[in-house]
Amino acid sequence: MSSIIEKIKYWGFPKTDKETEEEIDRLNLNSVFYASIVVGLVQSVSLIVYIIGSHGSLKAPETVATIIRVGFSVLVCLLAFFISWGVKQGKLFQKDSHILKNTVVAVFDLVLVTWGMYVSAIHFQNGEQILTFFTTELAAILLVRMRPVISSLIIFGTYTVYFFILNFGIEWGRINPYNYFTLAVFSVAGTLINYRLTVNYIEQKNKANDLNRSLEYIASHDNVTQLQNRYAFTRDLPAYVHQSVCVVMGDIDGFKKVNDTLGHKTGDDILYRFSNILSENFPHKSIYRYGGDEFLIIMPNSTEADVRARLKRVNERFSAIHLGDYKTAFGCSFGLVTGKPTSTDALIGLTMQADQALYEEKSKHHLQR
Repeated sequence: MSSIIEKIKYWGFPKTDKETEEEIDRLNLNSVFYASIVVGLVQSVSLIVYIIGSHGSLKAPETVATIIRVGFSVLVCLLAFFISWGVKQGKLFQKDSHILKNTVVAVFDLVLVTWGMYVSAIHFQNGEQILTFFTTELAAILLVRMRPVISSLIIFGTYTVYFFILNFGIEWGRINPYNYFTLAVFSVAGTLINYRLTVNYIEQKNKANDLNRSLEYIASHDNVTQLQNRYAFTRDLPAYVHQSVCVVMGDIDGFKKVNDTLGHKTGDDILYRFSNILSENFPHKSIYRYGGDEFLIIMPNSTEADVRARLKRVNERFSAIHLGDYKTAFGCSFGLVTGKPTSTDALIGLTMQADQALYEEKSKHHLQR
């Protein structure tokens, strides 16, 4: 019994996260948008062909009624097109909510099915089949992915209402209830399967996207400092071309001595603290751990004075750090160059110049790297 209940919950009451709901809303709006275009064009062409084939009998009551029916469907498609486009673009309503999107889709669905009922009832009175109703129901099943409970109520409800209309609203109308409601059950099953498969597809796609983002982050970030790494710098090279940039190469003074004296675990802690101070003073996207205790900073459209002021704050903050029994204050050195690279090779050349400037800065203060 419990397995049956779980199956009912799985198909009838699926749990979805916000991201999945938003994706379903987007798919539904796209369905309404494109369906309104296709159906509107088909109905418009059929209306034109019908008018041309009327041979001047446009005033006949039957002809006028047909033109009104088809013209109404064209008008509905036109409204659905503009409403779905407006909601998608966020231009029609200021509030872009889940309820609003579902309301647009549900109204379009109901209007389409109701129109199918009306046209099929006229066909039924004339001894024809009710294919228009079945077609609109099929379109609702294929195009709309509403919550299973809601869509099942709409579909089975419209089938039930229409059964009574055809059997009791039309004097001589008779519908085989077995065949008719068997089709209704298949329609409900179709909408359940459509929704469940859509949810499964979106969830699997989101998991794949999350995995790809995680792998991209791991590949482009240093695991000790959580800053971007050299791979990320290579990836970002084209973005800096043809921009005025300040290129900074920096490192931690006496870092080798720290590693030799206190061990690599303490060294990693110092690197992490240093990276946090850099991130406090420079945009995260501009900082790269270049290798070892070397850090590269690329600041586009910044003045040299501004960058030097930031570097001064970094040095002051970092020099105030003490770690356990290691009483010697830490320090850091930087080499800075400016330029406007015209190619990625030119930008790499600037990083080499910044590295040379760093070397000269450290030599000036008689520090060992």
